[in-house]
Amino acid sequence: MRQIHKAGEKLFVDFAGPTIGLTDGSRAHIFVSSMGASGYTFALACDAEKTADWIEGMTGALHHMGCVCALIVPDNPRAVIAVPDRYEPRVNDSVLDFARHYGLSVLPARPICPQDKAKA
Repeated sequence: MRQIHKAGEKLFVDFAGPTIGLTDGSRAHIFVSSMGASGYTFALACDAEKTADWIEGMTGALHHMGCVCALIVPDNPRAVIAVPDRYEPRVNDSVLDFARHYGLSVLPARPICPQDKAKA
């Protein structure tokens, strides 16, 4: 199903696939984000997939792109969504503070509906 996105409306975010090895022997998790209309992307290597890493990635994406979108669309990771629900998901308090700071909303994709965030 084809989705039409308005410019600057949505930023799709997620952690990509398996971790990658670094030269010091540690592993990095890759945070990726993509704007809905333009497909403009941002990637960041993180230590883990904790709430602070999600916020760091989303902040980096917004600063890199030089804009603030209306909606951020993540999956339903425990680090971002405190209570996953198909109709009324509850966003983690730290992520909610981040969203308030930037004046945007967090609208998680529905559980088991990958077509909701096909861009990331």
